[in-house]
Amino acid sequence: MERQDPDTSHSRFAPADETVNPGEAHFRALWEVARDGVLVVDAANRIRYANPAIEEIFGYPSSQLLGADLALLQPEHLRDAHRQGIRRYLQTRQRHRDWRSIRMTGLHRDGRELQLEISFNQVIVDGHSVFAGFLRDITEQQFEEARERARAQTLLLVATEAPLPEVLESIVLGSQMQLPGTVCSILLLDEARQHLLTGAAPGLPATYNAVVHGMAIGPQAGSCGTAAYLNQRVIAEDILCDPRWTAFREAAQGTGMRSCWSEPIHDADGNVLGTFAIYSPRVSTPRERDIEVITTSAHIASIAIGRDRSRRALQALHASLESQVANRTAELEKAMALARDASRAKSEFVSNMSHEIRTPMHSIIGLTHLVRQLPLDERQADYMDKLDVSARHLLRLVDDILDFSKIEAGKLEIERTIFNLKGMFRALAAQFEDNAARKGIRLNFQVDLRLPDTLLGDPARINQVLLNFVSNAIKFSDAGDIHVSAGLAGEAPDGILLRVAVTDAGVGLDDAQRERIFTAFEQGDGSITRRYGGTGLGLAISKQLIGMMGGEVGVDSRRGEGSTFWFTLPLGVPAESAPATTLPVMPHDIRGLRILLVEDNDLNQMVGRELLGLGGAIVTVAGNGAAALEILAQQPFDIVLMDMQMPVMDGLEAARRMQADPALRGIPVVAMTANAESEERERCLAAGMVDFVSKPFAVDELYATIARRAKPGP
Repeated sequence: MERQDPDTSHSRFAPADETVNPGEAHFRALWEVARDGVLVVDAANRIRYANPAIEEIFGYPSSQLLGADLALLQPEHLRDAHRQGIRRYLQTRQRHRDWRSIRMTGLHRDGRELQLEISFNQVIVDGHSVFAGFLRDITEQQFEEARERARAQTLLLVATEAPLPEVLESIVLGSQMQLPGTVCSILLLDEARQHLLTGAAPGLPATYNAVVHGMAIGPQAGSCGTAAYLNQRVIAEDILCDPRWTAFREAAQGTGMRSCWSEPIHDADGNVLGTFAIYSPRVSTPRERDIEVITTSAHIASIAIGRDRSRRALQALHASLESQVANRTAELEKAMALARDASRAKSEFVSNMSHEIRTPMHSIIGLTHLVRQLPLDERQADYMDKLDVSARHLLRLVDDILDFSKIEAGKLEIERTIFNLKGMFRALAAQFEDNAARKGIRLNFQVDLRLPDTLLGDPARINQVLLNFVSNAIKFSDAGDIHVSAGLAGEAPDGILLRVAVTDAGVGLDDAQRERIFTAFEQGDGSITRRYGGTGLGLAISKQLIGMMGGEVGVDSRRGEGSTFWFTLPLGVPAESAPATTLPVMPHDIRGLRILLVEDNDLNQMVGRELLGLGGAIVTVAGNGAAALEILAQQPFDIVLMDMQMPVMDGLEAARRMQADPALRGIPVVAMTANAESEERERCLAAGMVDFVSKPFAVDELYATIARRAKPGP
């Protein structure tokens, strides 16, 4: 604000004998209107001059300042330090040009401490050596700086979700920085909302905090307990006289504090969470700045407490959810374990049933083959042909059920080996040629010349799908042609995209039938099941197999106009030099080979002996693995055909013992198994077996395997 012209009716200098010269009068006139305080102190530490700004800074009129000791303007606890500082300054003999700037604390007339910035030096005034200083009140500036630092620090702690005690202590310390000389505290209301607990009070003695901690709220519970009880600000100007402090007066006297101002801390709904308090060593009432600190600090504390409660509620919810998830997971794992056990039991049951069914099927198909080698009339031969077809149809049904069970259990594995597609088509033509001819159907097989001679994929599963498509085409056709084609549909990431289609001139499908034709246990309609038979598993299995190999399957058909079942499949293309799985036809000559047939089933023993004998082999039979080891120890053999499931000692254990015996280790062992899946094969190879044949086996396949694996001895 603008300063008034100086009052020249009296001097602001202490009386002096010297006459003021014109130059000094000029400087005095400038000091009178200066915005900063100008203070002159003599060697006796007495004030010789104070301009009007000094009166405003300290609240004293010049009449009380002139001649007074400088200690009047200093807090008592800093007076000695000030005197020592002056002595050190004089000892350095710095004079005149060397002005020093420091920050120090002053004392207002009303007892408030002031933050001052002072520039001073030793100068000559009126012919006397004195200290002249220029003072600026920076209390407000430091208050604002301290408030912003405290607020920023506290909000940072709140934002980073620091522990609540750390945040509350930051609020308290920040408030004390803004109001030097005061001590602050935060008390929190307990869950019962009846008592206050210490939240943060680092500046108060531990003895006082112990008394206050757990205090019951009420109308005579000091400033904090009363503020929490009434839910309003409580000002105790003098603790020693305030009746609300009767119960805590003795404890408060030990703190050196005389006044206490307390503000309730509210949540968003106005509920009391605790209190924020400011203690002052003087009997006083809060100024506007003090009220601002109280309300701001209480508000920030409210935010911190609210966030802490929300965080703890969230943590409790998270813990509850984790507990629920853990319980659900445990229940799910238990259910999954039960499901796995059930699936395993089902798989074992299906596998055992497959073995039990395949064993008599092996005998039926083997005996059929043996009977067909005898001289039969036309009628007898027809009976045997039909018996063979029926037996193989039943065998395919067993295979479908087993495959479907394995697909459901996720245990069916896809292989990737080299195969010859043309060879596969030739085998299909040979297999279905007679059945098609009996119905007057012509089979046409066509392979795109652009296709490589060898491909990488799972030939067994591709052949299984083709068998299903071609057999269905023959089953549902009464005449005409069936076309089986393989073409190049495009490129795949590591090879080609193959498209295979089987087209017939059969009954065809309508729209509804096409939608469900690849669903398990579904056929076109009930009349098809009654007329043609079947379980509806074959196409469902075919679709899943193609999907597992990364391809697609579909059908194009119209009712009465036939159908085209097709699939596309990405296949790899092997290097030129890589050998194909489809090997050249091996010689089937087993004449003179010494074969040990290890089989526990009497009927299968007879069938095996007869089939091998037809080929000219010399056959010895053992009923189990233990018997086989005894026979092997007595006579030499060129090859062993080993059944897998037998009493006393199974085929795997017998093979392991042969491998452990140097005298028997070199004899090749071929497994005879009703379960030709990869797991079974791996167990066979791990036990030392060199190959396997599936029951019931084709005679040509059996002879070829024996001829390939046998090691004729001397």
